[in-house]
Amino acid sequence: MLLLWMDGLMVGVLLLLVLGGVRGAIGKWLLLLLIVELGICLAGGCGGSISLNVLCGRLLIVITSILIVVGNLKEVFLINIFVILGALILVSSENLIMIYLGLEMQNLGLFVLLGRARGVRGVEGALKFFILGAVSSAVFLLGVAFIYGGSGEFCFLANNYIGLLENWGRGLITVALLFKLTMVPFHFWAPDVYGGASFYTILLLVTIPKISIFYLLMQVGFEDKLVGWCVALSLLVGGIGGLNQASMKKLFVYSGMINMGMALLGLLVGGNSGIVISLVYLVIYMTVTIGIFFILLQLRWRSGLIVELVGVGRKNAVLGVSFILLFFTLAGIPPFGIFFVKLWLIMSVMMSGGGLLAVGLVLVSVIAGVFYVRVISIIYEKAALGDRLKGILSKREWLLLFPWVLIGMFAFFTYFYWLVLYWGLVVFDGLLEGLK
Repeated sequence: MLLLWMDGLMVGVLLLLVLGGVRGAIGKWLLLLLIVELGICLAGGCGGSISLNVLCGRLLIVITSILIVVGNLKEVFLINIFVILGALILVSSENLIMIYLGLEMQNLGLFVLLGRARGVRGVEGALKFFILGAVSSAVFLLGVAFIYGGSGEFCFLANNYIGLLENWGRGLITVALLFKLTMVPFHFWAPDVYGGASFYTILLLVTIPKISIFYLLMQVGFEDKLVGWCVALSLLVGGIGGLNQASMKKLFVYSGMINMGMALLGLLVGGNSGIVISLVYLVIYMTVTIGIFFILLQLRWRSGLIVELVGVGRKNAVLGVSFILLFFTLAGIPPFGIFFVKLWLIMSVMMSGGGLLAVGLVLVSVIAGVFYVRVISIIYEKAALGDRLKGILSKREWLLLFPWVLIGMFAFFTYFYWLVLYWGLVVFDGLLEGLK
């Protein structure tokens, strides 16, 4: 079931990318094909998930190639599908060599998309992504070599990581994957890469690779101490670094550090509850992020400077309200969905004996809420700069945005209200047992 949700998220991102650029009858047919693929991924069942993914991936590549040729569409859509296919290979494989090939498919597709950006900053960001991505791939391969040298197996499911070489190999693989997730201290490439990319490419960077690599970390396993230190540093740097950001693009770098750190912290808590926390947090975070980027893509906003959003909320009330709802959800302000996941996570950390860490999580959440609320305050300031942006979306575009807003805010309300009640009863029962 987990693999199916990952597939659904990645194909959902592809739907948004296609909707952002394909118009007319060709776009409708392509949208229909993608919806069919999404339905198969979600309804196919765990037993046939891998074979269905491979089949649908091949069909999607062939059919989209035909549509590109016949409909004279841009090749960028084929590159998007190339990235998606790499992610599907990555999450469907049990062999470390196949996982490496999936990672490289993702990286090459993203490098091509980054290289399409105009200007010096775009080229600089693409070059940094390529060079440092090659370094992380080399670290990954070195880890694979250590694991094979110690166990004689490329299949990570058959490896118990008992020997010294296997543990070193798993540590190196963890470092390579944390680099892809832009976790501190492996994040230095991200601000320049995001700053020179288009919002279209950033949407790919903050969703598909992180979904697939997060799933891979769950399957392969990781070094708890290494990930724990990286999570702590990411929460600290992400909270402080996002306060004075003038660029919306770079703001999502530090926002991603905080949110992926929260998701990984759920895995560190351990047990089924920790996995559920991580997955629910990841689903809500990705869904809300897609909704925010949908608005940003429709604004035709290239510079990414937050100051240029001044007055947009006053000019377009619906646009302003949508920004408020989505950013409040991302900030974890009650009663929106992420608040309950964070509450659940903090309670789990406290029950695991991490009282000081729980206090730190509360402080980081407050700091992150500050720079999200700052964006909203800029949107509603009085200034003429807001006239630079055409913040008017068509009825069709608002209809497409509406489900993302609803899912991100309300889909988990009932569940988490009952969840808080359940944990309250558990704590109350524990207190009664202590009094007895």
